[in-house]
Amino acid sequence: MKVALDTMIFIYLFELRSQYLPQIQLLFDRIERKELQAVTSFISPLEVFSSPAFEEVPDKLMLYTRFFQKTPNLTVVPFDWKVALQAAELRRKYKPLKTPDAVQIATAIVAQADMFITNDDRLTHLMIPFKITLLDTYQ
Repeated sequence: MKVALDTMIFIYLFELRSQYLPQIQLLFDRIERKELQAVTSFISPLEVFSSPAFEEVPDKLMLYTRFFQKTPNLTVVPFDWKVALQAAELRRKYKPLKTPDAVQIATAIVAQADMFITNDDRLTHLMIPFKITLLDTYQ
């Protein structure tokens, strides 16, 4: 099974958000055991690395870069024409959809994900070819 991960999954992991750690631990255990194949858009590192925390602790940048590059069964999908065209189509169809969300969903579509895991309940209404699962309910 292939899962696409929204940026907030990584933010919660790196910030050790206690309310989400059980679900995130379960998710990444499954990814590392090769039960799941994970993908995310290049938007994820961009958004994660935009945090002011990297100015305070520059070593985090190297550590998190290594995480995105070396985590087994995690692919960071480049932004390309297929993703751009799919994201544009989603933005035309769903007018309030923001560009980063459209890119994440488009990446999941292009990568042929079976599920998109997020914690943004505003995305659950989208009619797309896979299930959108909220992290709160992930088991």
